[in-house]
Amino acid sequence: LWSAKGRRVGCPGPRPDLLPGRSAVGVPGRDGNGKVLRRGRYVIRLVAEPPAGDVGAQPTVRDVPFRLLPR
Repeated sequence: LWSAKGRRVGCPGPRPDLLPGRSAVGVPGRDGNGKVLRRGRYVIRLVAEPPAGDVGAQPTVRDVPFRLLPR
């Protein structure tokens, strides 16, 4: 998880063994240390690692911007 300015905020945690296709990811509104995130713009970086034994395959990386709004 990154701030819009490029500062690393934390890591929401790995999600192993997801099948190809669409997946939903929930952001709990807290950083990697459990502190509440301020409202504003963030980017979550999704990395899909190729299966073991897939020689020469590169991970797929996507940055997804989002915004936390006040309640």
